[in-house]
Amino acid sequence: MRYQFALALVALATLPCIPSMAQKEIKDIRAAIKAKKPAEALQLIEKKRKDTATVCDARVYYLGVEAAKLQNEQENERIYLQQKPDTSAYFKSLHSLFTYAVLTDSAEMQGLKDPHKQPSHRATLNTLLNRYYPNLSAAAQYFSSKNDWDNARLMAQLTLDVRKSAIFSQSAPTTLTHQQVVTNAEHYIYACFASGHYKEAERYVDIALKDSDKLASLYETLALINAANKNEKGYRHYLLQGVEAFPLHPFFFKALAEDYFADKDYTAVVDLANKLALKDKTNGQIRITAAQAYDLLKQNDQSIQTAHAALTCDSTLLRAHLYIGRGILSQSTRYPVTHKHTFSRDISKRLNNKKRMV
Repeated sequence: MRYQFALALVALATLPCIPSMAQKEIKDIRAAIKAKKPAEALQLIEKKRKDTATVCDARVYYLGVEAAKLQNEQENERIYLQQKPDTSAYFKSLHSLFTYAVLTDSAEMQGLKDPHKQPSHRATLNTLLNRYYPNLSAAAQYFSSKNDWDNARLMAQLTLDVRKSAIFSQSAPTTLTHQQVVTNAEHYIYACFASGHYKEAERYVDIALKDSDKLASLYETLALINAANKNEKGYRHYLLQGVEAFPLHPFFFKALAEDYFADKDYTAVVDLANKLALKDKTNGQIRITAAQAYDLLKQNDQSIQTAHAALTCDSTLLRAHLYIGRGILSQSTRYPVTHKHTFSRDISKRLNNKKRMV
């Protein structure tokens, strides 16, 4: 018996520590909520969470739910009564509400001895979160409209992730349409790009690309995200997707041609330009790019011919005269004119330009 008791003590000692907060701290939180000071209550809870490496008691997380709910109601009342309304604070309180609801349910699950039992607050939380869930999508849209990209990212992520929470195992949120789910995935990608969270940006890419009506913009953004991540394979993948789906979109042709030039794959540039020239018979930029590639391949006749075609489309393309002149000179001398072209994948300027457009 003593040996078994000692083993039990060892087992308990190795379990993760889930300490209860001191009664005084709990009383302080309850007092703040009772005094209608939810912000103060949430600050006390957050302070304790940051002060310890271990998790808080489920009771404390549920107090976080109560405080966030009270804060949301207060902000909603201010908006309704037009008493210095703060829409940002209203939506941020939703993030706290859902965050503490998930933490409560998770902590209660860990404390269950019978795996067949439900956490004590799950039914209450399910009803509560189903009621507030539609507002999460509105929050992501609101913060995006204000260029508050960090909060837009957090709200879009919460909207998409919280649906998988065990809280909704009995009654899942069905208040968002499929298109609203897609829109949240789009918001998340744009917000990650604009806020510099490139590594996380493709988290919901499959959802966003499935039925989006912003496909051209998404391909462009995803290409730039992969460039920022120094993922050349991903960068080219989205450029190819973009140029295939939107052959007349100037970004994809220009960026893909530059990428081929950087790899000195001038034949690929020619093939791409000639393919797109069949679809757009008035685009001089496509033809001048082909002329440049022919020039680098030392195919002088094609370079001259394509440069003339570029001028027919746009007489202001002065660079066409360069390739015509160089081609004629190379044809008339035993010693070809040497020239140097340098290309780079430095897309920092393009990234900054795109961010201004998001």
